Amino acid sequence: MARPTAAAGFSVPHAPTFHPTLEQWANPSGYIESIRGVGQQAGICVIVPPPGWNPPFSVPEDMTFSPVVQYPRYMQRRLISKDMFLRDLGDFWRARGRPLQSRITADGVPIDVTRLYEEVGRRGGFEKVQASSEGWEPIGDCLKLRKPVPGLSLSKCYQKHLLPYELDQTGGSAPRQVYKSRGAIRKKKPLELQAEEDARLSYINSLLCSHC
Repeated sequence: MARPTAAAGFSVPHAPTFHPTLEQWANPSGYIESIRGVGQQAGICVIVPPPGWNPPFSVPEDMTFSPVVQYPRYMQRRLISKDMFLRDLGDFWRARGRPLQSRITADGVPIDVTRLYEEVGRRGGFEKVQASSEGWEPIGDCLKLRKPVPGLSLSKCYQKHLLPYELDQTGGSAPRQVYKSRGAIRKKKPLELQAEEDARLSYINSLLCSHC
């Protein structure tokens, strides 16, 4: 794109550029303060450090931190808005002939299904929550419900409204099988993949029927 010129009706001046010496740059904050007036007037400026300047390492060498376990397939979903999630979930159920209820409850207590899906996803999905020693109680605490709801009721609510959607999004939690031939691992054939997909859809349909 061509640079705008005065002939076009306006011009963009170059930003002021400064080349401090090593002595001036010995105190970067002080130097920046000394040119504040020019920077404020121009709106932007460029400072080119002097040749040979080597900034000190600012992080202590003995600094440590604990990594947080995250599940990438849920990270993007945690960033989307509640409205986007509910619209996507509603489209999922409408395509299967069962519109999403406007008010979802567990033991008569309204449930924020967006937050419920996020909290289960943060813990690795439905199967991992079911198998964990803590169960569903910590999730109930995170939902900030108006009154306590048993973990079994939360589990049933998730199975009815969210588990089929989770399986559809993640492709199921069963590990992918491999087949060996003459000592080598080969990919599944199309018919084998189709059979696996049919079995997964059958399982989702069984959930729809048993929890409607």
